[in-house]
Amino acid sequence: MRAITISRFGEVDVLETADLPVPDPGPGQVSIDVSHAAVGLADILMRRGEFGGAPPIVPGLEVAGTVREVGAGVHHLRVGQPVVTLSRPTAGGYAEVSVADAAITIPLDAVDPRLDAAEAVAVVPNTTTALLSLELVGNVGPGSQVLIHGAAGALSGITAQVARHLGAAQVLGTVRSSRRAAEAERYGYDLVVSSNGFRSALSDAGIDSVDIVVDPVGGRLRAESLEVLAPLGRLLAVGNASGEDDVRVGANELWLANRAVLGFNVGGLLMQDPTAAEAGARRAIEWAVAGTVSMPHTTLPLAQAAEAHRLLESGDCEGRIVLTVPN
Repeated sequence: MRAITISRFGEVDVLETADLPVPDPGPGQVSIDVSHAAVGLADILMRRGEFGGAPPIVPGLEVAGTVREVGAGVHHLRVGQPVVTLSRPTAGGYAEVSVADAAITIPLDAVDPRLDAAEAVAVVPNTTTALLSLELVGNVGPGSQVLIHGAAGALSGITAQVARHLGAAQVLGTVRSSRRAAEAERYGYDLVVSSNGFRSALSDAGIDSVDIVVDPVGGRLRAESLEVLAPLGRLLAVGNASGEDDVRVGANELWLANRAVLGFNVGGLLMQDPTAAEAGARRAIEWAVAGTVSMPHTTLPLAQAAEAHRLLESGDCEGRIVLTVPN
């Protein structure tokens, strides 16, 4: 089968086309004839070597397609069924055939067959991630004030929509540039400000504190975010896109200020309990079909994976990038 591999760690030119054996599913797994594979920040970090491992590596955490073969013990999926996967720590999505745990492989036709594969892989995994982080960890509910960094990013844009649907009274965002602010507006933020000096910008708008900060950026923004948390506020650390050094917070500081810092890593959660996201994924499909959540996406052929990485790193593409895989 054709696949895109990381031949060595480095820039986009390390992504190479390879001919690999077709993988077989093990117990509790399925193999998928891939039609679409999402491109995400995790793929870039993988390419740079920040996730460890040894090349060659096939990147790609999320795919859509049809079930090719079912492994032992899998009874809720059938050959030929249209499916989408959630984020898989095992990767392997940039390929004509990919293997995934059946527990995080969601049958599209069992929920709503109107959702096509490209939209499914662009929307469902991130919506499920946002639901899990906001409900299980952030405890977002009616009346919550939520601040989301990297507001124009694909995951943050979905998170804003999910927060609103869960009853958040105010959804705020920060971005690096005015151009990204215009992109973020489509996701329904009440206010989007520059990440540089965001505390002053919020104060000028009459907002001195928020209940929840969702931070996929890390570094300086994370440190400054602690200062805008209301009593009993929660900061959700969901990534470190900035690549900056970790932020150290003393337990006594949190105790005295009645604040919390909580981490959420969907891949780690699903490794420990693959069934944790099934209900959320079904809700994500229903919301996508209803238009409750949406995300623009750009499609490129699998052979242009390097261009997809370049676009994502440059910020020149709005929404998600999805690779189409010919079969």
